[in-house]
Amino acid sequence: MYKIKATHIIAFINIFIAILMFISGVFTEKHPLAQTLLFLKFGAQYGPAVSQGDWFRIFTAMFVHGGILHILFNTYALIYFGSIVESVYGIPRFISFYFTSGVVGNLATQVFYYKSLSVGAS
Repeated sequence: MYKIKATHIIAFINIFIAILMFISGVFTEKHPLAQTLLFLKFGAQYGPAVSQGDWFRIFTAMFVHGGILHILFNTYALIYFGSIVESVYGIPRFISFYFTSGVVGNLATQVFYYKSLSVGAS
């Protein structure tokens, strides 16, 4: 019997959000300001927005990706390396490690790259 892995669930969520972003035109928008606004709509991290109370962006930015190649390479790495980590340490530890790493990375971005738009969990 096939056992569902946390890595596959996270990958599915990432791909689902990427499809929604593609449909909404995020990846094909030519005007930089319009594209930035679309990224923000999907939960990208932006320091000033977080400082004004959008703390959810510290978490949601992990599921937002900057383009097709970004989602493809991150999904490949997640499934390949994440499956190994999940097998060795178990699902609860893997999930804890994955989300803690993503949140800490986004908090570091909040401090060191305050005015930059940030997406992804890598």
